[in-house]
Amino acid sequence: MHPAQSHRDALNKAVQDILQDTVPSSGRHNHTTLSDSRSTIYTLVQQTLQQYSRQLNNEAPINNLPAEIFIDILSWTTFDDVVSATHVCQFWRATALSNASLWASMINRHTPFSYLTPSEDFLNRTKDTPLDLNLRIRRPPSVEVLEKHLRHTRSLTLSVDYDFGGMGTSNNVITLLLYALRHPAPLLEQLSLSFEHPASRGEFPSIPIDLFAGMAPRLHTVTAVGARFPHHPYAAFSNVRKFMFRASRALLLGRHEAMPPIDMVKHVTGYDKVKHLIVLQDPLHPAQVLTEPTDLTETCREMGARLDILEVSYSSDTLVLLHALRDAPPKLLCIHNADPEFMMNDLIDPGASIVRLRFGSRGHAQNAIEVTDAHGNARRATAIMAPENAEDLWDFIPLTVFATVTSLSMHEHMWPDEQLPAAFALQELKIFIGTHDARAPHLSGIFQLSPDPKGPWAVPSLQRLTLSSICWQPPRSLWTRGQRASLRVSADDIYRFLVDHLSPSQLQCLILECISLYDTPDGTATASLRRRVGELTTSGPEGMPEMPDFYNHVGPYVPTTYYNDFL
Repeated sequence: MHPAQSHRDALNKAVQDILQDTVPSSGRHNHTTLSDSRSTIYTLVQQTLQQYSRQLNNEAPINNLPAEIFIDILSWTTFDDVVSATHVCQFWRATALSNASLWASMINRHTPFSYLTPSEDFLNRTKDTPLDLNLRIRRPPSVEVLEKHLRHTRSLTLSVDYDFGGMGTSNNVITLLLYALRHPAPLLEQLSLSFEHPASRGEFPSIPIDLFAGMAPRLHTVTAVGARFPHHPYAAFSNVRKFMFRASRALLLGRHEAMPPIDMVKHVTGYDKVKHLIVLQDPLHPAQVLTEPTDLTETCREMGARLDILEVSYSSDTLVLLHALRDAPPKLLCIHNADPEFMMNDLIDPGASIVRLRFGSRGHAQNAIEVTDAHGNARRATAIMAPENAEDLWDFIPLTVFATVTSLSMHEHMWPDEQLPAAFALQELKIFIGTHDARAPHLSGIFQLSPDPKGPWAVPSLQRLTLSSICWQPPRSLWTRGQRASLRVSADDIYRFLVDHLSPSQLQCLILECISLYDTPDGTATASLRRRVGELTTSGPEGMPEMPDFYNHVGPYVPTTYYNDFL
């Protein structure tokens, strides 16, 4: 695009006029008058170029892009990308800065302030949009941010760093924090309060009874690590459905006498809406974290029938707890860091009819087994195992299970060398693909199997087979989560696996999760596979659930890598 001829003529005339107007009375320019003319002409040309530049920008397609489309594009980028976009041009900056939802979503997804001093400018851009705050409490500015934005905070994660590098958080900051937590939180849905620095010799004060001024009607999940909730009832907890309690590492190391989890749990029975309870200790330390286990057993038995999920650490009283819950068990009972002997002998009730069996195993030391009986009650146990046990968990499963199981979820490296017993009732089979990655290259997958001389596994009632990728892409930045990666798998490999290793009467549905097919050179493999199954469907990583935030506090004490296999 070039300036119109009329604009060029006008500029040329203006330059001539400047030269004419600055001619001295002698009729000829000297060095002084010519210099003055040059400055005036340069100013005129610069103004003309700026006008022309603005015209070009206004007519550029990107500046005619509807604001909602531009914001949608930015929403798929990272926090740093959005900040950079605000420095490109006035249109981008004005559009981005005026959209509070964009900044709230960036902060919610990328948590850029968890270990840094929060930037007030970025937080102010969220206005009243629901916000996920992840703050490390060390200095008054973090508390000031909390107090200012608590009214529109949806998820609040507070990590109280009492003694970091010898420069501990002062008692004054703790006082300010407790005062800030007395303000209403009308939008708050999740609260996580963690105080567990190993070097700390202080003690976190009790959370006041007027937490959030009793006004947190949407609060449904509370995570407490090393924090005291001694009062009852907390009005702010009236609608809470999930409680997670864990002792701090300072207590585990004998640093100070903090309140053990049982003292926090004993009041939970008074909250009628609680459906998910987690109480954890660390069996790797000799400290007796769960004092008075009888009280814990009584509390769990009292709540068991109305709980959907109960998660506890394995201890010498686990069998007592199982016996106490036999008549009124929760829908899912999780025993963390169990002894392998417990998984072998006590996890599966000999008298139960097991209809669902799921494994959480990547071929590493951390493993999990979940069984569900005909009444819909499930037991799950996690354990740290020796390599020889971790690679083959079938030894923990009684043969009687194969007679009743209707749903099975496993990892490809667990496909045994010897044929499994016939599973005449099995209707659904899910196999996780990608176990034999760089972390466990010695493990083989289902596409490396040779045909079994005894023939395919007899599963005559099998209707649905799901192959799911468990490979993950690395996160784009320190503040983002990785996403499940898609695997490219040969259609012929899947076809051969169905023919050589499964013997269903008619497989009605094949589901590929995060798996894309590639065909043979002659293009016949995909067609053969489609003829083999009644329906073939695919799905990507979009919409797949993520591990709940409160499990981030479980990580140091129980294995969490398997959780993605149970979502």
